[in-house]
Amino acid sequence: MPFNPAVLNPDLKLIIFDADGTLRRCKDPTKICPNTPDEQELIPGVQEALAWFETPASPQVEMAVVSNQGGVGLGYMTQEMAIACVQRMCEELWPRERTSRDVMCQLCPHAPTAGCLCRKPNPYMLFRAIFELVHTRGVEFDLQKQVLFVGDLRSDEEAAARAGIPFRWAYDFFGMPSHLHCTIEQECERFRRYGVPGR
Repeated sequence: MPFNPAVLNPDLKLIIFDADGTLRRCKDPTKICPNTPDEQELIPGVQEALAWFETPASPQVEMAVVSNQGGVGLGYMTQEMAIACVQRMCEELWPRERTSRDVMCQLCPHAPTAGCLCRKPNPYMLFRAIFELVHTRGVEFDLQKQVLFVGDLRSDEEAAARAGIPFRWAYDFFGMPSHLHCTIEQECERFRRYGVPGR
């Protein structure tokens, strides 16, 4: 079924999204994640669903993106390119002619095996996004009632659990077939390549 805003928590103030497999995907199915802006595309239906939050019917909800970008640490792309990819994605999802929304973004550039504190399933990026919003926009959040994390991998689900934040699978949130988002087979392939789940 399509995106249904009626099932959202009416007290929701912040939605945090994963990027790869949740909002965007790689055009080349043989690649795990895009390494340049031209290699990525929005997952069908995501832009249309997020457009609802710019309508008068929507409550005022802040949005943020947190993303593991292990390709930087593995040498597939530079950190600047990773930032450019996410910026392009945000420009397409929240075009300036439609909204003045300023989306908070947090990226982990470390390799999957680096053992850093910021990489999901550690909750650091979730807390960092919330901290930045609290201190730059003066918004306070009840983590259990007013924040939601939307992702496509078990590492996303675990990060939400560690942060004490409710979680929804991307295909469920956007009301789309699960094959449009990350599949179990894709997650297993990441584990096979890198030895740890996620990107």
